[in-house]
Order: sequence, then structure tokens, then C-alpha cells
Amino acid sequence: AFAYLYLVRSGYFSPSVACAACLCCAVSSGYLFFCTLTMAETVFLLAMVIGLWAIDRQISKPSSTLAAQIGTGALAALPFLVRTIGAPVMPVALWLLYRSGQRLRWYLVGMSIVALPWIMWSILGLGIWDRNPVDGYYTDYLGCWSTTGFHLLGRVVVLNSLLVAFNTTELCLGKLASLATDHCYSGLSVAIMIGPGILSWFAIARGLREQRLLPFTLTTYLLIILVWSWPPYRFLVPLLPFLAAYLFAGASVLARDVLPRSSLRGIATICLLLLVAANMQLLAQQRVKLAREGYPRPKLTGASVQWSSYQSMIAWFRRNRAKTDVIASGFDSMLSLYTQRLSLIHI
Repeated sequence: AFAYLYLVRSGYFSPSVACAACLCCAVSSGYLFFCTLTMAETVFLLAMVIGLWAIDRQISKPSSTLAAQIGTGALAALPFLVRTIGAPVMPVALWLLYRSGQRLRWYLVGMSIVALPWIMWSILGLGIWDRNPVDGYYTDYLGCWSTTGFHLLGRVVVLNSLLVAFNTTELCLGKLASLATDHCYSGLSVAIMIGPGILSWFAIARGLREQRLLPFTLTTYLLIILVWSWPPYRFLVPLLPFLAAYLFAGASVLARDVLPRSSLRGIATICLLLLVAANMQLLAQQRVKLAREGYPRPKLTGASVQWSSYQSMIAWFRRNRAKTDVIASGFDSMLSLYTQRLSLIHI
């Protein structure tokens, strides 16, 4: 709801496009999966919307009061405080505020109050990866990233470019993506999977001409994703309201060139209703699988996981391991939660 209000009131999209984007979120299985978890994705989206809205408002209706400028700077740093990849909001905001003729001093003060403690903590973590990759995974982000080496940077960029397009389509279109991946070796299915994703990001790139905050922030965010040696799916989930809005806006521009204007709105409405119905049908399939297995997952796959198998493992740990033991595991947070024992991820 906040994303809808931001997109409409800040003048990025019409109410119909913003509404379609939010409907897409409401029936996206990947998006809804992360809405049910105690993880950073949806908190990060909330911080992004608040920060971007505050900056856009200050650019369009500048306030020279000290409180407004420090407060806007603090809100601009909120996404960075939730996830480090939210850092682009700050330099982009400063650049656009400067271009609008405003002084940056008090904005920088607000950003520093929020961001500096985390920056200092991250600096303390430098080098931990080389000594202990288990601790470094959580504390030394640059050390973790450097393990891929610059000689692999080209491969990372190429692979992440394809994954970004693939995952954008997957999040936005859901059922269509699921059908396409059932025939993943055909050229048509590959085009279906990356085509809409490319269109979404192309529409964002076109938005750069407007010299506005949202497309510049998303583009800078994308550049970080492309060089970061990590699957981009979780970085894209919080952006879904924005990605879907740009996808639908880009599709409407293409449709105007091939369809008569008189029937454009009706065809768009039918396509949106079909998309919502198809995604709801996919959600129903996932619900059946969840009821059968007792284990949630973001995507519908053929693999079967029984929650009872995890319950057996947890019960074994409770019986056979002292509370002072440290467990190395791929499911460190889950084991720690259910066994009340310190657990670290195994690299």
C-alpha cells in the first residue's frame, strides 16, 4: 500500500499501473513467501519506500528547516541500515538534491548519524574472512566478495545479468514462468523467461532521461547486483512493486504501437486478470504441497521435503548435544531457534 501511494503521489506512474504492480505483488508466490519470514526483505522494502518518498518530497517541495534536512538524510540512510545494498540511495539522493540547488551539509549529518555506526562496525570486520570464513560470512562482506577474484568478475556479471532478467520475470509473472521452466531447454521458453525481465529493466533505463530518483536508484542498485558474487533473487524480491510497475509501463508503451487505442485498456485489463488468476492457481498448488509436506518454499518444485525429517533432526540434537555446543550447519538460524544452541553456518 505504501509503495502504491509513493509511486502515484510522486508522479512516477498512473494509478492503474501502480495498482497492477501491487496486484502482482499480492499474488506473487516468491514475494509472499518472504512476507511470512523473519528476514530483511519486506523491512528493506518499507525502508526503501520511506527513504525514497522523503527524498522525492524534499526535491519537489524543499524545506530549509534544519529538522527537515537532517530527518530526510536519516531516512535516506534507513535502507542501508537494513541491508548494505541499500547504500545507493544516499549518493543518488545527494546528487539530485545538489542538482536541485540545495546545500548538502545537514543532509549529510542526518545520513551520518544513521549510517556511520554500521560503517564502523563493517570496518572492524575487515580481514575476518581470511582468518575464519564462518565468522567472516556474517561480518566481512568485502572479504567474502573478494574470494571470487577479479579474474571471475566477467563471469559473475554475465551470469547475474541473465539471472536478474530471469528472476524479474519469475517474480512478476509467476505461473507463466513456471510453465516456461517446465520446458527450460527450448529457445522459446528462454525468451519467455528473460524477455519480460529485460523489458522491465529497459523501462527503468529509459526513465533515467527524466533525471529522477527512483530510476537512478534502481539502476545503481542493479550495478551492485551484477558484480556481487551472490544469486540476485533475494535482492530483487523487495523491488517487486517497482519492477512490476516498470514492466507494465514498458509493456503498455509497446502495446500502443501495435494495438488500437480504443481497445488498449480492455485488453490490458483482461491480461492483468488472467495473470492474477494464473498466479492464484499457482499459489493454490503450492498450498496443497505445503499442506502435504509441512515445509514452505518460495517456488513450486518437484523436490519433496518433509518437515517431519527436520523435526527428527532437531529432536536428536536436543537429546544428544549440550547447550554449550556450537553447531555448524547450512540451516544455522533454524537449528539455533529450535534447539536453543549456538549455531553457525557451515561454508
